[in-house]
Amino acid sequence: MKQIAILMGSARSNGNTRKVVSHLMSQIEADLYDLNDYEVGYYDYQHRQSDDFPKLMQALVEYDYLILATPVYWYSMSAQMKTFFDRLTDLFEVHKPLYDRWEGKTWLALSCGPDDDVPDFFAKPFAASAEYLNLKFAGWVHTWLENGELSLARKQAVSAWLKASKLGD
Repeated sequence: MKQIAILMGSARSNGNTRKVVSHLMSQIEADLYDLNDYEVGYYDYQHRQSDDFPKLMQALVEYDYLILATPVYWYSMSAQMKTFFDRLTDLFEVHKPLYDRWEGKTWLALSCGPDDDVPDFFAKPFAASAEYLNLKFAGWVHTWLENGELSLARKQAVSAWLKASKLGD
């Protein structure tokens, strides 16, 4: 069985991105990690060791797949997700054994915005970072809510994305 984790980085733990993640979790068996539940400091050259980043990474390396879920803020990922990405540098410089266990796993990206207007370049940091980290990037899906709900068309897009990534039926 494929072990799947969802890492959600949003300013609101119970906002629109969480609604999409809840739908996603009704389609697949996955564990949710909300970045708001962890103290992950900004990357610095002193390699801070007093936050939750090592503990979070220790948990995430146990999974085969990691779905990175974020709202679209100013044409990019959330600040919480960007901070997580920046801290991945620590895998090379401080936590090499974790990086060694991380290689070869699969990343996916899920975004949530106010509508379908998201730039094509949105997924580039996810795909390029996966390549840099020797991970597989299995794709990206963009979602949005209409009247507070995920539309049938968006639910179908999520299902197609899961199927294409080999996570869905």
